[in-house]
Amino acid sequence: MGRVIAYVVSGTTVAGAVTPVDTATHAAGSAILIGGGAQSITVTPNGKTVYVPNGVLNTVTPIRTATNAALAPIPVGAEPFALVVTPNGRTVYVGNTNTVTPIRVKTNSPLTDIPVGKVPARLVITPDGKTVYTVNAEDNTVTPVRVSTNTAQSAVPVGGFPNSVAIIPSGKMLYVGNRNDATVTPIHVPTNTAMPPIQVGNNPAAIVITPNGRTAYVSNEGDDTVTPIHTATNTALPAIPVGHQPFDMAVTPNGRTLLRPQLWRRHGDTNPRSDQHGGGSHSGPASPVHSCHNSEWQDALCDRRRQPAYPDPHLDQSSRDAHSHRAGTERDRLRSCGMIRRLGTCGRTRCSGVPTR
Repeated sequence: MGRVIAYVVSGTTVAGAVTPVDTATHAAGSAILIGGGAQSITVTPNGKTVYVPNGVLNTVTPIRTATNAALAPIPVGAEPFALVVTPNGRTVYVGNTNTVTPIRVKTNSPLTDIPVGKVPARLVITPDGKTVYTVNAEDNTVTPVRVSTNTAQSAVPVGGFPNSVAIIPSGKMLYVGNRNDATVTPIHVPTNTAMPPIQVGNNPAAIVITPNGRTAYVSNEGDDTVTPIHTATNTALPAIPVGHQPFDMAVTPNGRTLLRPQLWRRHGDTNPRSDQHGGGSHSGPASPVHSCHNSEWQDALCDRRRQPAYPDPHLDQSSRDAHSHRAGTERDRLRSCGMIRRLGTCGRTRCSGVPTR
């Protein structure tokens, strides 16, 4: 294998960038400028193309890794955010406000939008590449999409405000975290049937599964715990106390350790959201049995509603007003329900490692 490059996406509603970082030297290359509202990223299995959705411009920008050059933006649905690529690398699926746009990788051309549920903020694909599942946060469903025909199947009801998902390596069971219900809904993939919900901690925020598929871990942002789930029986084990407001998690390849970035407070702080710009909560070192949520992230999202959200300073005034109203409305709505989806100038980044050839 040649050099491994990490691609880091960052920016604001006005403009975004992707920065290539050489993982051997830790040297950052020149930023690749893209559209506004970029907050997630994916890479094709062959490492040749990176895709970044531009949430304000309703496009996805492909980046050719051989040259680190941005190609022409691809038009998709409204407010794209979630991305998943098929294991064979032929198609990228993009979650929009209430549709999914397939993109043919060979030509970087969008195919017909697929209607799904409202706000498909998380996408996952089965290991065999046959089915994409969209987690529809605002209508409490999961929609299976058949990859061979790009058609949506009947929606599967789950719990209140689903916002996280993971699938076991065998592809037989899908786990959906329901933020408002403090539950996880298992879905039997061969029949697309929801099983009885599993009680976990308050505000489940993320799910990861061990490489052997035997245990799912759920970070409970509302009570500072992680709940293990025994996948053979779909039963919750005793919760594990962790740091403040756990969110993202990662499992080591050998499956022995779960890691979470530690959220810590400055000495004397009683409110982790007390000082957005200099105090309050900060991400610290990663600690075993992980999760990572930065409460500043959501505060930054909520504060975005007071800032202009123009996607391009060269647009005419009516277009600027329309974009600003749509972005502001989305932020207010997501703020009211605590959604983990981002649409602002939060300092959050997403990374994807790409081996270069």
